[in-house]
Amino acid sequence: MKRLLLEFCFWVNIFVYLILIVLFIEMVANTQIISHFLNNGQISDYRMLLNIPILVLWIYNIIIWAKKDKKTLRLILIIFLNGFYNPIYYRMAVKKNWIV
Repeated sequence: MKRLLLEFCFWVNIFVYLILIVLFIEMVANTQIISHFLNNGQISDYRMLLNIPILVLWIYNIIIWAKKDKKTLRLILIIFLNGFYNPIYYRMAVKKNWIV
């Protein structure tokens, strides 16, 4: 059950950062179609709810680091690049069987 929840958090994290990439492309192209849609009041509430799984994955990655990893550079990356390094660290932890 825990692994299923973490996989859900992982995919939410990927989805949110794909949206950020699309918004960056939209900014470079100087259009505002998607950003107007995402800044709608009701959509903004749902966007805030998407931050909860990202936070859960971030906290769990810190717990895994404290129990299994102990490399300082990875902790710094988890803390300061939390959104971007979270999925990478999670997949590394799965590959090394740190997450049961």
